Amino acid sequence: MFNTDKEKAELEIKRLYKVFNYNRVDDKWNEANNHLIYNEVYFSDGVTDHTRKLLKLMNSYLSTFDPVFYQPIFEEDLIEMKKEGRVTKSQIIEQRNEWKTIMKEAISGKDRL
Repeated sequence: MFNTDKEKAELEIKRLYKVFNYNRVDDKWNEANNHLIYNEVYFSDGVTDHTRKLLKLMNSYLSTFDPVFYQPIFEEDLIEMKKEGRVTKSQIIEQRNEWKTIMKEAISGKDRL
C-alpha cells in the first residue's frame, strides 16, 4: 500500500497519529478520574463536586476528537459536536479557574462549600 500511493500512505499515517494522540489524551483523562475516585475521601465535598464537573466537561470536549467520528458517515454529527465543543472549551476554562479558587480555599481552611 505505502509503495503504490504516497498520498494515501501520508493520509493513513496522519489518521493513525490522530488515533494515537486521542488514545493518549483519553488515558490521561482516565488517570485523572481514577485519581479522584481513589482519593475523594480526602477532599472536601466542594472540591470533589467541582472536580467531577470539570472532568465531565473535559470528557465531553474530548469526545469531539474521537477518531471514529472522522469517518464520512458521521460528518453531520461531527459538525454539531464541534459546535458544542467550542462552548465546552470555554466552560472548561471557567470551571478550571473556579476549581483553582476552591482548591486554594480548601487548603487554607476557608472552604466555602
